[in-house]
Amino acid sequence: MQSFWSRALLGTTRYTGSPFTQHLSLNLKPEFFDRWIGLFKIMAERHLKPAAARVAIARVEHMSVCFQAGLFPPTHPGRETVA
Repeated sequence: MQSFWSRALLGTTRYTGSPFTQHLSLNLKPEFFDRWIGLFKIMAERHLKPAAARVAIARVEHMSVCFQAGLFPPTHPGRETVA
């Protein structure tokens, strides 16, 4: 996890995996993301300088949107899927 955040926040090359696939088996729910972001904000603001905290929080909010789009794709009522 340290290697992932080193890459995500500092741009290092310590992490080379796919974070999305690591989360597929976790049975995540959309409401978990609000809690995660809330906790992340508290810790970022507590441990980082204000400018760095703003960057980290913006990155995690974007990450949340991307993960949720992949994990919970929108459904289109009335549209049939072609097999």
